[in-house]
Amino acid sequence: MTGLLRRSPATGDGLGPAELVEWLGADPGVRANMVASADGRATVDGRVGALTGPSDRLLLDALRGWCDVLLVGAGTIRAEGYGAIDLPDDVVAMLPEGGPTTLGRLRAHGPVAELVLTLSPVLVGGEGLRIVQVPAYQELVTLTLRDVLGAASELFLRYTVGTGRAPSGAEPT
Repeated sequence: MTGLLRRSPATGDGLGPAELVEWLGADPGVRANMVASADGRATVDGRVGALTGPSDRLLLDALRGWCDVLLVGAGTIRAEGYGAIDLPDDVVAMLPEGGPTTLGRLRAHGPVAELVLTLSPVLVGGEGLRIVQVPAYQELVTLTLRDVLGAASELFLRYTVGTGRAPSGAEPT
């Protein structure tokens, strides 16, 4: 099953790179991509590599192939040692790929329309970054689940990012 994503880990049709781009669709907008451990960590020893697997990297390539603009935080570039990124000419939208501070600030200003979250099948423990690393938002940000894919033990969750709402029991702002 390496290199293929499935609607569930045990059943469903496999998805390759072309099918993933089709799954992502052509809707314009800002789509964020993040990975987290099952206990909520966005990094292990300051890097994301230990949280990703072959299927997550396949999804990342499909997301990069989908976007017009790839926005990566300077901290992520330094931590991950980014080199050149080859993007195709016929792409359709903006992709913030990292890191947690960049995603948090973008969401605070409202442009993130969709979140693709890889849930890595590991527990990290300890203290560390989460996928959004900013002070608490004034209102909760609602997510609506659009689709779920799985490969081996990884889960790929695709959410529409809604507008904020006041926390339960709090006064609206």
